[in-house]
Amino acid sequence: MAAKGRPSTSGIKGVYWHKKKEKWHARLYINKKHTHLGYYNTKEEAAQAIEKVTINRDGIMITPGQSWKTRDGADRLRVIGVHSRGYLVVEMRGGRIRTFYPDSHAFYKLIL
Repeated sequence: MAAKGRPSTSGIKGVYWHKKKEKWHARLYINKKHTHLGYYNTKEEAAQAIEKVTINRDGIMITPGQSWKTRDGADRLRVIGVHSRGYLVVEMRGGRIRTFYPDSHAFYKLIL
């Protein structure tokens, strides 16, 4: 669906045609600023880039592959995917898989 305000040229929220580059531009509006996610040959590729990004209430972009470390440098947790309903699929230390909503108190306790 197109975002409110200026309609998306693709019909997909965050995906616009860039005339000068002749490519599809993926961008998100976070904390009153546009965040560039890249230029793509097809609007489907640009839409996939949008789908892979989750933003929590503080405007922190969370992407698959991102990890947080403990003070000694070991991986505390690693984001391995984003569920279609917006939940993060996270691999915990020791290989345990859990899901978190990115704005949840439990997720903040783990990353801070």
